[in-house]
Amino acid sequence: MSVVTQLVTREPLSAPDTSRGLAVVPNPNHSAPETFEDASTQALLLGSSDLVELSTSLAKLDFRPLSVELVDRRFNRIDADLTDELGDALLTLISQGDIAAVRGFHESPGMDGIFVAQIRLRNRDTGSIFSLAQDGVLMADEANTQEFAQKLADVMHLRLVE
Repeated sequence: MSVVTQLVTREPLSAPDTSRGLAVVPNPNHSAPETFEDASTQALLLGSSDLVELSTSLAKLDFRPLSVELVDRRFNRIDADLTDELGDALLTLISQGDIAAVRGFHESPGMDGIFVAQIRLRNRDTGSIFSLAQDGVLMADEANTQEFAQKLADVMHLRLVE
């Protein structure tokens, strides 16, 4: 069963840990990211650039990008033909694992006013499928959420915490 979670960063709960870590918090009601914040916790507010760069880093760890949802500034889905053209090109670049090329394409005039709202990835080893969306929303099968969160923490150079 697929679950919706919110990615957050947290201060360590106790010594000797001193650095922030990545945590996955259940979000079954699709609450706003800010509702998860307190003195020691911040919602991980991922944007379009973050999604493409993290996905590219994950592609180097045997994650295959499957699809991308492209939207305009108002979060309306863009034309299907344009989505096919730009989305396919973006997915190809992400698969190649070249962050500079992905960044260049994402920031090109052809992508002006177009943003990545969500990207779906498959772990080539386990076959698990995950969706990573803006504002740090993670959707995955409950059994595989921690697996993906650990890989995400690895590419972000963070610890995975409770």
